Amino acid sequence: LYGCTDSALYRQMAHEVVDPWRGESSPKKSKLSLIRRLDDCDRWLKHEIS
Repeated sequence: LYGCTDSALYRQMAHEVVDPWRGESSPKKSKLSLIRRLDDCDRWLKHEIS
């Protein structure tokens, strides 16, 4: 929903789920895809990338 609404609440919720995966030594392919997608949404909506 964050990518569709640019909602600060949805952005926070998405980052709470995805950000811990960034610290994993070898996250699964699906997690890497979601990390990239969240970064893309941040870039498109001109938000600072975590």
